[in-house]
Amino acid sequence: MKRLVLPALLIPVMVFATQVKGIVTGADCGLEGMTCDLSHLLTGHELLGVFNEKTKRFYFLTNVPQKILVYLFGKEVSVKGKKLSPDAIKVEVLKSDHRVFFRK
Repeated sequence: MKRLVLPALLIPVMVFATQVKGIVTGADCGLEGMTCDLSHLLTGHELLGVFNEKTKRFYFLTNVPQKILVYLFGKEVSVKGKKLSPDAIKVEVLKSDHRVFFRK
């Protein structure tokens, strides 16, 4: 009697391209629906991401070095990438003021 074993990787994973504009801020503030005060940057303990003020949503950026986000703290950025979950983006391009700060 032969058994047919199918690999578990046959289940497709849905990944969608997305573009988000927002302000670089800390996760604690962003998840509360607001941007951080500039003094929060100096504490150095918050994970940074992007907060969209129109939708009041915070997005974690999975592959951007935190030192780039520290430099852009409080500034408006444009993010293009693949949405991994409702609140996480794998960034392909990160821009601010028409300057590219990260490109995959």
